[in-house]
Amino acid sequence: MNIGQASKASGVSERMIRHYEKIGLVPQPPRRDSGYRDYSDADVNWLRFIANARDLGFPREEIGCMLAEQRYLHSLTMISWRKSLADRPLPRPPEIVTGVSDIELHDERLLSG
Repeated sequence: MNIGQASKASGVSERMIRHYEKIGLVPQPPRRDSGYRDYSDADVNWLRFIANARDLGFPREEIGCMLAEQRYLHSLTMISWRKSLADRPLPRPPEIVTGVSDIELHDERLLSG
């Protein structure tokens, strides 16, 4: 979404979004081939978080620390999730399982007979 759409969705003015990017409170989003900023839903969520923190009276420096902590916790969660996927055995399609079972049964018959 462009900056206008991100502004509407987050409740943060376009001017403030640009300011937050300039001071490093939020990373600059990727740009489209046209040069326009391309905001994601996650970007909008961060902008909402900043707006809520500002409304609660937190200074910019503390908001920056809170954002860094949230990003760190999010990274840990993603690492843990990816590790759990890597540790999980891959499911086998039913036709392969049946084929493997048939081979194992055939091997057992050969060994016992």
